[in-house]
Amino acid sequence: MNSPQNTKQTILALERLQRETETEKIAVVLDNTRFHHAKELTTLYEPGQLLERITPVFLPSYAPDQNPVEHVWNAAKNNIANIQREIPEETFGAFASHATGRALDHLPPRETENEFVS
Repeated sequence: MNSPQNTKQTILALERLQRETETEKIAVVLDNTRFHHAKELTTLYEPGQLLERITPVFLPSYAPDQNPVEHVWNAAKNNIANIQREIPEETFGAFASHATGRALDHLPPRETENEFVS
């Protein structure tokens, strides 16, 4: 996906998060991916704008140990790395199965439909 599409998907996800948390203030930890800093997104955090209850908190420039998704990626990669598969789709399926089949101990399971990934 290109950056404008990533920005739009991020806006949709944050809008949904805000909608599902009623009136509470929300802090969202983001890495420094370019689309997280897109003006189209950052202006929406201002008072009176769509994402006004959300405060972005940006990780340092390079901090994979502070980014929880890096732990998920590493665990999944380590689980499938030494197994040769016939076609790329099998590797993708194994990776997706491992990553989505694991529960994170500190997060409660949520039963929501993912509208962002087909």
